[in-house]
Amino acid sequence: MDTTNKQPIHANDSPNAGYSPTSAAIPNHYDPGSSTTGMFMDSARSADLSVVGEELQQAETSLRRARNLRSPINALSPEIISHIFRMLRCPSGSRESDLGLAQRYPNVLLQVCHRWRQIVFAFPDVWSHIELDLNACALRNNRLLERADTFVTHSKAALLELHITTEFFETPSALAGLCRSVAPRLWSLELETGDHSTIPFFHEQSWLISLVSGPRNKAFARLRWRSRDSDGLFIVADDSTIEGPCFRIAALEESFEQFLLTVKILELENIYPPWTSYAHHGLVELILDTGHKSRFSISADQLEGILKASPGLRRLRFGLDVDLIKRDGCHDVQLNELQSLCLPSPHRPSQGKLLEMIYPGQMPLQLDMDTLERTCFRLASLTWNPFTRFIARCNITLLRIRGAQSKDLGCNTSFDTLRLLQRLPRLNVLVLESFRFRQPVGRCNMAGSIIPVPIGYNSPQVFRRIQLLHMSQCVLRWSDLRRTLNTHPTEELVIDGGRILAHRSEEAELEAFLRSISPN
Repeated sequence: MDTTNKQPIHANDSPNAGYSPTSAAIPNHYDPGSSTTGMFMDSARSADLSVVGEELQQAETSLRRARNLRSPINALSPEIISHIFRMLRCPSGSRESDLGLAQRYPNVLLQVCHRWRQIVFAFPDVWSHIELDLNACALRNNRLLERADTFVTHSKAALLELHITTEFFETPSALAGLCRSVAPRLWSLELETGDHSTIPFFHEQSWLISLVSGPRNKAFARLRWRSRDSDGLFIVADDSTIEGPCFRIAALEESFEQFLLTVKILELENIYPPWTSYAHHGLVELILDTGHKSRFSISADQLEGILKASPGLRRLRFGLDVDLIKRDGCHDVQLNELQSLCLPSPHRPSQGKLLEMIYPGQMPLQLDMDTLERTCFRLASLTWNPFTRFIARCNITLLRIRGAQSKDLGCNTSFDTLRLLQRLPRLNVLVLESFRFRQPVGRCNMAGSIIPVPIGYNSPQVFRRIQLLHMSQCVLRWSDLRRTLNTHPTEELVIDGGRILAHRSEEAELEAFLRSISPN
């Protein structure tokens, strides 16, 4: 470094010249225990607390003022206003009440006050849900279609949800025009149809052809189709080679598959695309259901193919029968994103095959299943191997089991939850329906209508992790309920129907308990 013509810097010339000596001398004059120091620190803390207290009080005042302020309706978001209108119903004194049909959203949208109508016209999203129940008279159907056209216009560029309830044989011809205008912006399609066995005229299918073969929206993501026919059937294109019970639409198979390709949420009841269809690829939600009187089957290898085509599946509801006679050597299916599994069909072999096939990840899983009496016993005793192995490899946090309903109080439908809960260490919500806990002894009377907690054990600690226990239409003895109420094993108990059986000597105690929780 060049020091030419540089003058030396003296300590006295610096502004901080005395900083170091002064700092070094502080310990010689500072006594932490002195009263002066304590008074100084107390005053500093008091000053800080007073400032913080004032700021906190100002924040609370602002929050209280904001909560009490009545915001104008047009300040609400379109999503909130849309939900408000979806909950609306026409009053019984409506000018259309003589039709004997309940008004449903969105028809009521045009019958609110003038101010609300002005507000709603400014929100295109409010007009995006179009619901058509075309099972009434022709005049009524035409009026609904006219209103639906109004909704399409006012929704502007918003994505549309279309819900149609109709019989194919009686479909209005004007529906095809509406579907042509809706198709380019369609996001969700819900169909509830019937008369599939009747060969429709062209105009009765033209609305469906307009949706399938016309200009389509790449954002189309949800298809829900429920058939009211008693037997299940496939829906296929006119040139499909699929055999068996089918409903054919006058469209090319390529167009039909392209229409289904973008679907992510597929909900079907009694009517299904072929099992090899693109409709089953890349799904996040899949519902395959049947009606109460029908049983539609799928082979095990076809089921495996559907599940493997959607590895990111999050919700699965499977109510079909699995044809075990035609099964080939099936492999495990990894569904790491699965969060909800529902088995509404009580057919145990089908349930068992699906449980053996699925390998969920460690995401919290909700398991919902219907059971027959024999299945209940094997499930509770952990002798049903597919179920036992399934719960061992899953992270089940919610379990809902519906038992075999029976009006005969003497039948053996006893269910013991203790052994089951010991195998579910992460369970925090338990929902049980239509179970009897223990068997009545001696002369018992039906003494009340309250749901008990099914604990009659000396070691209730396994129940203490249950945060919510919801029971419906169950039967328990009063002695078990009394023991349960003394242990308080759950954070919340939902009461929903059911019966308590008590001995005559316990009736007075039970009646007093019921009066204490239900004064009326």
